[in-house]
Amino acid sequence: MNVAHLTSSLVRIESENPPGRTADVVEFIGEFLDSLGVKYRIISHPGGRDNLITTDPDPQILLCGHVDVVPAIPDDWTHDPYGGEIADGYVWGRGATDMKGGCAALLVAYQDIIESGGEPKAQFAFVCDEETGGPYGIRSLLEKNLLLPRECLIAEPTPPMNPAVGQKGIYRIDLSFRGEPGHSSLYPVVGKSAVMAAFDLLGYLREIHAHSFPIDEDLQPLVEEAARAFHEIFGIEGGYEIATRVMFNPGRIEGGEKANIVAEQCRMELDIRVPWGCLLDDLRKSIADHA
Repeated sequence: MNVAHLTSSLVRIESENPPGRTADVVEFIGEFLDSLGVKYRIISHPGGRDNLITTDPDPQILLCGHVDVVPAIPDDWTHDPYGGEIADGYVWGRGATDMKGGCAALLVAYQDIIESGGEPKAQFAFVCDEETGGPYGIRSLLEKNLLLPRECLIAEPTPPMNPAVGQKGIYRIDLSFRGEPGHSSLYPVVGKSAVMAAFDLLGYLREIHAHSFPIDEDLQPLVEEAARAFHEIFGIEGGYEIATRVMFNPGRIEGGEKANIVAEQCRMELDIRVPWGCLLDDLRKSIADHA
């Protein structure tokens, strides 16, 4: 099986996160490894959140990937997001890039080495919840000492000939705001809106985003190379700022009771990417103080 067809097969197995069920796609990968004579172990968690690790006694490298994907809204797709259609030189579907295609590439490369007579000294780890922070996936495997420190290749998507050697930090927050209800005809003189409190915090995060954090001299070439890749490969200007500033996204926000009532409650989920030089404790405290 080649990479495209294996990717297509993986895409057709739904593993949206949330809810995070990966049992079916892990079972499929297990069957593929069975065909190669590779021994493995499945580590299960509630809700079908399954991980798979192989059990080679003396691996020299860890090959790692996640099999969960973010949800897809079919109305916005030109192809069925779970059809795995191969057309125009691409595999179409949710996870084809991030990162069932990468998992397929690792598996097929391993298969090719075995079929050529080699004995790859590698351990696989396919995890269930990279998209939601990893408490049942990679973190769980590390806490149970199922993965030993070694060289690691993670087949996340990167541009050709531009492997990633590091990443910004990630900080996810679930914030709840409380207001003082009142009638809309009297606001903002009367009442305190929880929704507006959330928007005020977003304004503060824009101020934080405007500040570039200094980086060490030895990291400067890496940041400059990242900026070049953003520009030349993706056509994105401001790559240097992306690498050196706090980036943030209010991925979900919901609140209020009715249009004519000053919102008493609001909830917001934030995804924040933390650059080198930004201390997470300081960032966390500044957000808490402002909120």
